[in-house]
Amino acid sequence: MQPASREESHFLESVDAGIPVVSLEETANERISFVKGNDYRTAYNLTTECIRQGHRNIAFATFQFDSIGLNERVRGFQDAIAEAKIAGGCKVITTKDLSLSAAEASFKDMERKFSLILCSDDRLACRLLQVLAKQQVRIPDEISLVGWNNSRFLGYLTLPLSSVSIPMDRVGRKAAAIILANLNGNQVVRKNYIAEEIVFRESFTAKDISQQL
Repeated sequence: MQPASREESHFLESVDAGIPVVSLEETANERISFVKGNDYRTAYNLTTECIRQGHRNIAFATFQFDSIGLNERVRGFQDAIAEAKIAGGCKVITTKDLSLSAAEASFKDMERKFSLILCSDDRLACRLLQVLAKQQVRIPDEISLVGWNNSRFLGYLTLPLSSVSIPMDRVGRKAAAIILANLNGNQVVRKNYIAEEIVFRESFTAKDISQQL
């Protein structure tokens, strides 16, 4: 199941009824299994790699939603920029929702302050493609852009969008194995992280550090 929020009572009702449950979101509840990407570690690794490729002024764009995963992506970004001692030139920007108007409002007069915008979701990244196009910002020459989830359509965009790929086939196999184990009488709770892949496409380029000093 993909939870819509942090609320877990409906999961526990299923467990109490003997129905195996595997969450696709991280949970500390000792009665609920989960299988998912490691949002914190992947965000940290993504940010660190972008810093290695020369980016120093980085925005992390996310949106208001009650999700542990989104918060972990923000935390991974924040720890990476703090460790690299570049937090002063970076910022977390939270939009009200995923609408075009919300993206425009959050990035008004701010777009050229950054060489890179990392997004917590592909949908938000696509909104920012629209916003930046309206502002005649050249991607990736002026600003690089990276999404998250590697949605199937990204490679078909006029400017193929970089993203984080979550291997859902592996997630599905792990989740199915947990469900089958419980159906076969083994009362197991497993908490599994699946390694994610960073997919750089034409929306990303390395940055000359000297241009940002």
